[in-house]
Amino acid sequence: MNYSVKSKYSNYHDLDRCNTQSFKVSKIEKDRGVLFLNDSLILGTAYNNDRPVLMLYRFIEISDSIHLKKSSDTLELYRKGKRYWFKYFGKKCGEKDASWLEELLK
Repeated sequence: MNYSVKSKYSNYHDLDRCNTQSFKVSKIEKDRGVLFLNDSLILGTAYNNDRPVLMLYRFIEISDSIHLKKSSDTLELYRKGKRYWFKYFGKKCGEKDASWLEELLK
């Protein structure tokens, strides 16, 4: 992994499925398909099965609200009163933070 990228995101942690989590998006950074949100969270691949397929990476905006239920692989995004579902392939409960990220950002 590029040292500057690794050090820049060293204080971030994966959104995991061990706990129910909800938050409003206040800051978005993107790097090679990975989302870095609110100066603390990493979100990996998430997509829905709409046609055409919608990638969270391309869809997410500031002020969206995100909700992930404990043990779920379905991330819900709320925008202007509408709900969108995304299949989330991030950290599973018990996995090491960002183990997949090091490979991706090499």
